[in-house]
Amino acid sequence: MYAGAISCKINYDSLALPQKKMKRNWVLVILAGFLLTAVSFLTLHLHYEGIQQVLSQFQEQQLTYAKHLSNQIQFFIQARSRGLRALSSFASLQYGEATQRKLDIDTYAKQIDKVYVKKISLYDGAGRTVYSTDPATMGSKKSEDKFFVWARRGENRGKISLTPLFPEPQSLTFILAIPLYQEALDSKYPSPTGKFMGVLTFTLDMKEFLVNQLGSV
Repeated sequence: MYAGAISCKINYDSLALPQKKMKRNWVLVILAGFLLTAVSFLTLHLHYEGIQQVLSQFQEQQLTYAKHLSNQIQFFIQARSRGLRALSSFASLQYGEATQRKLDIDTYAKQIDKVYVKKISLYDGAGRTVYSTDPATMGSKKSEDKFFVWARRGENRGKISLTPLFPEPQSLTFILAIPLYQEALDSKYPSPTGKFMGVLTFTLDMKEFLVNQLGSV
């Protein structure tokens, strides 16, 4: 009788043991699932934050470089404007001395040959090209062009204009222009008349300038 009770107890315990193991396994599976879900969300969160950080840094770099490029363009235009103004002050250009003005323009053109100035052109009061470092443009008439119409207005005396010029679809060319007046003090011309004599221009190749700037990054 006693032995039978012990046998029943042992059989009961042997049946309860697998159930406990199964329950424990289910708990472990559930915990593992929660843990995997938490790790997945954490990974996605870190990945998203990483992407946002990279994008933020990229945007900051883009903005910084855009400001740098803007400053470089500004410095370039200012430098060429100073050069244009300096050349326009030569008496040979203001008083129409053909031989001397050719020499002065050619000499200056050699000095700025590598600063994205495609050509230097001089126009008389009627808009005709009287000299240019590009022989193909000699004799052409520009009286109706925007830069010349602007230069003929008296209120623009002493000013410089920048006008876009796109002769070809892929070009990025600008005309830097300054009106010419007889105002230089020279031993040959001690009494300037202030007469309008024409326009002096630099043709700027901004595409080549920008390509060079982008290539230096």
